[in-house]
Amino acid sequence: MKLADDLFVLGIRHHGPGSSRALTHTLNQLNPDLILIEGPSDASHLIPWLAKDAEPPLALIVYRPDKLAAQTPEQQSMYFPFAIFSPEYQAMTFGLKQDIPTRFFDLPQGHMLAHGRPLMPEGAIFQQLAEAAGHQHYESWWNQRLEQRFELEGFFEGVFEMMAAIRQESAKHPPQFKPQPKPNSPHDPAEIAKAKAAFEVGLQVAEAREAYMRSQIAEARSQGFKRIAIICGAYHSPALLKVYDEADQQLLSGLKKVEVDFAWVPWSYSRLASLSGYGAGILSPGWYHHLWESSQKGLSLREQSITWLSKTASLLRQEGFDSSPAHVLEATRLAEALASLRGLNSAGLAELSEVTQSVMCFGDTKALSLIQKKLIVGERMGQVPPDAPMVPLQRDLLAEQRRLKLYAAIETSHLKLDLRQDLHLERSNLLHRLNLLGIPWGSTVAAKHKSGNFKEIWRLSWQPEYAGKVVEASIWGHTVKEAAVNLSQELAQKADSLAKLSEILDRIITANLPEVVGVLLERLSQEAALSRDVEQMMGALPALVRIMRYGSLRYQNINIKEVVDSLLTRISLNLPQACVNLNQEAAQQLFEGIKQSHNIILTLADAYHSEAWFKALSAISEHPKSHGLLAGRATRLLYEGKKLSKELSLSRLGLALNIEAISLQIEASLEQSAFWLQGFLEGGGLLLIHDKALWDLLDNWVLSLEAASFIDILPLLRRTFSTFSKSLRQQLFEKLLLSELKLSQKQHYDTELADSSLPFVIQLLGLEFHALGG
Repeated sequence: MKLADDLFVLGIRHHGPGSSRALTHTLNQLNPDLILIEGPSDASHLIPWLAKDAEPPLALIVYRPDKLAAQTPEQQSMYFPFAIFSPEYQAMTFGLKQDIPTRFFDLPQGHMLAHGRPLMPEGAIFQQLAEAAGHQHYESWWNQRLEQRFELEGFFEGVFEMMAAIRQESAKHPPQFKPQPKPNSPHDPAEIAKAKAAFEVGLQVAEAREAYMRSQIAEARSQGFKRIAIICGAYHSPALLKVYDEADQQLLSGLKKVEVDFAWVPWSYSRLASLSGYGAGILSPGWYHHLWESSQKGLSLREQSITWLSKTASLLRQEGFDSSPAHVLEATRLAEALASLRGLNSAGLAELSEVTQSVMCFGDTKALSLIQKKLIVGERMGQVPPDAPMVPLQRDLLAEQRRLKLYAAIETSHLKLDLRQDLHLERSNLLHRLNLLGIPWGSTVAAKHKSGNFKEIWRLSWQPEYAGKVVEASIWGHTVKEAAVNLSQELAQKADSLAKLSEILDRIITANLPEVVGVLLERLSQEAALSRDVEQMMGALPALVRIMRYGSLRYQNINIKEVVDSLLTRISLNLPQACVNLNQEAAQQLFEGIKQSHNIILTLADAYHSEAWFKALSAISEHPKSHGLLAGRATRLLYEGKKLSKELSLSRLGLALNIEAISLQIEASLEQSAFWLQGFLEGGGLLLIHDKALWDLLDNWVLSLEAASFIDILPLLRRTFSTFSKSLRQQLFEKLLLSELKLSQKQHYDTELADSSLPFVIQLLGLEFHALGG
C-alpha cells in the first residue's frame, strides 16, 4: 500500500504463506532501496547470518543476561520464530540476495523486556468480520480469502482498507480492563490490582511500539532513502499513516531499558503450533508449508488439493493403512463438492481433513491424528549457522554434538550405548551432564534382561525450547562440563538432607564429574556422622549402596563403604526409638523406609549389619508404644528372616488383635490393631492362603468386632488387601465362601437309611457283602 512517494506499507499476517507470496511479488515490483521489517530493532545486526547456512524454521531468542539465574516471574526471554513461509523471513532473505539495506524497526527488546508484553487487539471484532462473510471462524475465513488467494493484485490495498475499518470501529470502544478472577481467589483485591497494572502497562507498550515504528520511518526518510518498503503486521499498517510527532517522543522518553542479548536458535513446526500470541502460534504450519511450496511451483488451487491428498495417501501407506490413487481422486472430487456447498472458491484444510477421514481413514481417528501430527503440524526442524551469534555454552554443545556424532532431532529415536567403548561412554557423559543442567535431551530407558552396568539405552528427542534452557544454563560455565561441575557444587552446597546429597552424588558420578565427587563424599560423611534423622538416613541409602555395589565404569575406585557403614549402624541404633508415638503420616513414611532398608540389608549380606538390623526389628516388635504399622512389619520381617518362630509370630499377632483387651480399651487401640495387621500382611497374602492358624486367628478377630467398630477400621483393611494381586484376592474370596458354606451346611446322617442302601452299593462295586457279625 503506497502512502507517499517514498513509502510503501505492506500489511501481512505473521507466518502467512499467502502474505509471503504477495510480498515477494510486490518487492520484486517495487525494487526498494530500504526494507523495514517488524522485529526488534536492536537485533538488526543478526539478519545477515541468514545468508549463510541457516535453514528455517528458526527463532531469534532475546534474553536478559542479568535474569538467567533469577527464579522470579519476571519476563526473562522472548522468541521470534520464522518459517520459510513467514513474510518476515522472505523479506529478510530478499534484502540479503538483492543487497538492499534491511532492518528491524519495532520497539527494542531492551524496552520490551523491561516492561512486559504489549496488549494485543481483541479478537471479537475479527470474528464478527468472519461471521459476516459466512464463516464460523476467523482463522478459516482469513485462510480462504488471503492465504489461499490466487490473485495477487490488490492484496495489500485490500488488507490496508480492512484494517483501517477495523481500527476505526475499535476506536469507538477503547480497551477496558476486565478482571478475570482466579477460581481459588475470586475476590482477591491484590490479584485484581496486579492484573489491572499489567493491563495498563500492556496498553502503554502497545502504543509505544507503534510510536517507535513511526520514529524509525522518520529516521529512514531523514537518511535519504527514497523507496522504503515497510513490512508489518496488518493491524499496525493504518497506524503508520500518522506522522511522528511530539506526543510520540514524549511516550518513548519515559520508557525503561534493560540489557539484552540475542542468538539464533533452531525451531520446529510442532513448537510453532504450540505457541500463541504475537509472532507465533499457527494451528497448521505443515499445511502452510505446503501452500508455500505449491505457490512456488505454480500449482493451481485444484493441484494444491491433489498434491496434499497425495502426501496424505503416501503417509498412510507408510504407516500400514490402505490408500490407493483411487482414494485420492475420490477425495479430491468430494472436497471440491464440499467447498462448493459451503460457497468457497477452493477446498481448504477443513474440507480436505473431513474428506480424508471419510474416504481414506474410514472414520479412523487414529489415522487422522497421525496426519495431524506429521502433515498438518509437521515435524520439520531448522538449523542455524555454526558460527552465528550464540552463548559460549551453545557453541560448546554444538561442537560436542558434532564430535560425538549426536545430532539434535525432534523425532524420537533410541540410542544403545556400551560404556566399555570410549565413544559411547563420552556420549553417555554428555547426556547425563545435560540432564543435570535441566536440558533433558535424552532419558534412560530400563532394558529388559539387562546384564551388568555397562549398557544404557537412551530415548532422544530435542525440543526447540531446550535452546532457551541452554542459554539459561550458560550462567554456570562456558562449556557443558564446566557448567555441570559448577551447578553440581552449587546443588551440593544447598542440599539440606542426606537423601539429596546421595542423589546428587549418584548424578555426578553418572555424569563423570570427578572434580565434585571428593567434596561431596566429605560432605556426606560429615552429615552422616551428625544426623539423627532416621528417615533421612534411610533415604540416602539406595543411591549410595547402588554406587558401592555396582561401582562405575567412570570411577573404579570410589570408596563410599565407610559412609554406608556409618549410616547403617546409626539407622539400626536409632530406628526403634523413632518408631514410638508416631502419627499415621509419619508412620507411613517410616514404613516405606523400613521396607527399602530391609531389602538393602539382604542385598549386602553383611553379617554385622544383618545382626544389628534384626535386633532393631525385634525391639520395634516388642515395644508396646511402637506404631502398629511398624510393629506389624517388624514382626513379619523377623518371621521371614527366621528370627522368630511361627508360634511366636502368631502369638504376637494374637496379642495385637486381643479381642477381650480391645473391647475394654479405647477406639485408638482398635485402630492400632488394624495398622498392626496391615504392617504384617501387606504384600504377604500367600500367608493367609496357606497358613490355617493365621487364617483362623484373623477370622475370629473380624467376627468378634462390633458392627460400628468394623466400619471404622474397614478403610484400613481395604488398603491392606488392596496390596494383594487380583488373583490372590480371588483365592481369598473363594476360601472365605468355602468356609462359610461348611458352616451353613452341617450334615445330619440317617444311619438306618444308609444301612439299607449299603448292600446295593457294594453289589455295584463288585464286592462281596458280609453282614455284620456274619
